[in-house]
Amino acid sequence: MDNPYEYNYDVSGVDENGNEVVGNVDMQGKYGEGYIYDEEDNEIYIDAEWINNGELEATDQDGNNYELEVD
Repeated sequence: MDNPYEYNYDVSGVDENGNEVVGNVDMQGKYGEGYIYDEEDNEIYIDAEWINNGELEATDQDGNNYELEVD
């Protein structure tokens, strides 16, 4: 069994400018992916990585960074 666990999380956090985002990610081990939505309801695809207990760091396709927490 290569991937011991896979979980789905609702997340919320901020972008590099402090703007709020909310969304959902599928995490498999330390890494995952999902979609977040900005304050204007734009859908943003992200790659995510655990950085601490309940905390994720994410990057979108344009290289923007997000700090997310599991809700």
